[in-house]
Amino acid sequence: MTGDALRAFPENDRAPIRDKAIRIAYVTSSKIPDVRANSYQSVQMADAFSRCGADVTFIHPAGRHLPARTVQMADFWREVGLPTMAFRLKPVRALDPGRPRLAGWEKMVAHLKRRFALFERCWYALAFGSFAFLVAVHVARRRARYDMVYTRSEWTVTSLGRIKRWIQIPIVFELHHIGSLARTVRRARAADWVVSNTHEMRNALVSAGVPANRISVAPSGVNLARFQMRAGRDELRRRLGLPTTSPIVGYIGRFRTMAMEKGVPELLQAVARVAPGPGAGPADRSRVVLDSA
Repeated sequence: MTGDALRAFPENDRAPIRDKAIRIAYVTSSKIPDVRANSYQSVQMADAFSRCGADVTFIHPAGRHLPARTVQMADFWREVGLPTMAFRLKPVRALDPGRPRLAGWEKMVAHLKRRFALFERCWYALAFGSFAFLVAVHVARRRARYDMVYTRSEWTVTSLGRIKRWIQIPIVFELHHIGSLARTVRRARAADWVVSNTHEMRNALVSAGVPANRISVAPSGVNLARFQMRAGRDELRRRLGLPTTSPIVGYIGRFRTMAMEKGVPELLQAVARVAPGPGAGPADRSRVVLDSA
């Protein structure tokens, strides 16, 4: 992607509006560019909405995450498979404790996050809370500009829910996980519609009192064309030096995020239950390959 193409991309919400198209404010708490799955999923969703005919404004925090500071914008769009952009960008400059580039600052912060869960929670509360507040201010000021707000940001749902009666814009909350059921129920009730990734989460919300007719289930999708394998499974295992007969569970991602486990301990416990007994040979044992990003 060339620099001219990047400059041609709309970088605010003043680009022309499509006639008779539903106008969606897609809000993500992920910075652009970034190397995290949340960013990739968010831009793919915004692109899908746009290509279905919606007029999408992609609202995101300005700046970039520390691990992605060397990732250039052109590299990011090429990596996510979007050579052209079908939506406009609206960066919001919220408070960002990670912005200072002082000597030793990043190492000190990383150390404090590992040692103190409360520090990590306060860190995210400052960044995400200020972003959600400024998004609510933006939507309130430009409420005639949007027909719907779609987000997977829990902070944004909470913030917009407090002014929902005033802005009179439907709020759709895409639910990816349930940490605290009580907090998730409050966020679901603050939204006008909930899109749950799984039937299990939908059933949990319904059991907790959220009306079933306000929840739909839409599992995460994947662009299979990007993952076409030219070699078969056995050939790939031979290339990687992996057993050709044993079950292999692969996990790529972080072990923890926002002071929460991402399910790796449960994965190991599940594998231990289905693994063969002590008498089995090495080739018969299940193998777990963990790659921490």
